[in-house]
Amino acid sequence: MLAQSVQQRTRDIGILMALGAQRADVAQLVLSQGLGMSLLGIGIAASAGVLLAVALAACWFSARRASRVDPLMYVRDTAPRTKNTSIRPYLLVGGLT
Repeated sequence: MLAQSVQQRTRDIGILMALGAQRADVAQLVLSQGLGMSLLGIGIAASAGVLLAVALAACWFSARRASRVDPLMYVRDTAPRTKNTSIRPYLLVGGLT
């Protein structure tokens, strides 16, 4: 991506050098642009990593809770009822009624 950017800006770099920019100035320009892109990529990757960690934690807690269910309570239908335990609202939303 950086190579493509430098290739597209060859004319601009040539004009800068014609106006008196040194090789070190051009190298600094390209390096700072590359560093900026690298930091942006690191930031995006870190954000994605945090989101992935949160999603994994949510899955892990849900799986852990589901694995602790006493199956006999639900087979006998003596499980403690919570609000809106009916499957009917889910069927209505899914259009399976």
